[in-house]
Amino acid sequence: MKMLRAMGRIFAAMTPMASALAAGAPGVFAPNANGQIQFTVPSHNIECTFTPAGGTPNYKPRDSQAELSCDRAKPEYVSFTLGARGKPRLTKNPGEQPCCISEPVLAYGSTWKQGPFSCASTPTGLTCKRADGRGFLVSKSRTSLF
Repeated sequence: MKMLRAMGRIFAAMTPMASALAAGAPGVFAPNANGQIQFTVPSHNIECTFTPAGGTPNYKPRDSQAELSCDRAKPEYVSFTLGARGKPRLTKNPGEQPCCISEPVLAYGSTWKQGPFSCASTPTGLTCKRADGRGFLVSKSRTSLF
């Protein structure tokens, strides 16, 4: 009997966790048909795309390692690229301006993680970095590489 009660408590504790995963927990996004993961911030001014190691049928990162790229639409269009190694890159006026998708949204206060990358969304901007600390900050008012 004690064991049944203990199992019931464990199940009750796990149910909210399972519901959150099934509903799409904050910062957890499914890959698209090409295997990439895309998300935007609540302002819909910044969009990020994660490309897994090896790339996709349509896109191969420079070194075939995982890559994170983020675009900001306004006030001027800029693009950031962070590979699995090396320095982050900032491209001003990259020409192509597809930004920004409407969903899924990385809510303010949420963090997304995949491979060596993580991105934290706040009302003052999006900070993305690798496990070694290299990365970038992007907001409507500023950009920086670190």
